[in-house]
Amino acid sequence: MTTQVHCVPDSVDTPGLHNSEEEDATVETASTILVPQNIECFDEKVYVLVDFLLFRYQRKELITKADMLKMVIQEYEDHFPEIFQRVSKLIDLIFGLEMKEVDPISHGYTPFIELGLTYDGVLSKTKGVPKTGLLIVMLGVIFLNNNYTIVEEIWYVLNALEIRPGELHSYFGCPKKLITEEFVQERYLEYHSWANSNPACYEFVWGPRIHAEIMKMKLLEFWSRVHGAEWHFFPSRYEEALKDEEERESSVESDQNVQ
Repeated sequence: MTTQVHCVPDSVDTPGLHNSEEEDATVETASTILVPQNIECFDEKVYVLVDFLLFRYQRKELITKADMLKMVIQEYEDHFPEIFQRVSKLIDLIFGLEMKEVDPISHGYTPFIELGLTYDGVLSKTKGVPKTGLLIVMLGVIFLNNNYTIVEEIWYVLNALEIRPGELHSYFGCPKKLITEEFVQERYLEYHSWANSNPACYEFVWGPRIHAEIMKMKLLEFWSRVHGAEWHFFPSRYEEALKDEEERESSVESDQNVQ
């Protein structure tokens, strides 16, 4: 899936540098639950179908069950539900796209960007596939690590997905450039060094755009649904998400009263 090229890597040798037990557990848990289950059992047809769905997504075309059977997996019609379920999970996990049935009569599906984000990265300088899945992983790790994450923790988690700073990824290009430049330029992440650190220590925090687009509770629910980590693994983050939800609802009510 990857090709070796020269990218300037960060160190990835020091996971879990936060202090509390909850924060210490975050990277270990994330690096485990992010690994797609039974990935070695996915046959060629699954990956062909993934590419087909991405192609139709880029063209903004409806995807029907008949299309998938006729164009890709006709000889596996009896196993379609299982294959489609695996493909949907892979699309969601890697690319941040949720397959939704929009036409029950024709069994027509459309991939939607997860969490209501307005960015998918298809038009970026790297390969024209959605980058939302990688962005959501970053956002989740930052949130679960008390709203900041040092570079070493990010790469420790991404290593579990075979995404490494010194390798050119077949989907994401140079991951370090995508994360530290494009996501930052899109204002989803902020990336800066700690004051007076020697050697320099860099961290990620959420950028202003993500605060405006998603609720922390929605992110926590997504993380639980896709990665299998129940919210009670991170009680302080759940409490923070509840507070964020209440504050947003209060703000909406205030705006309505003013109007």
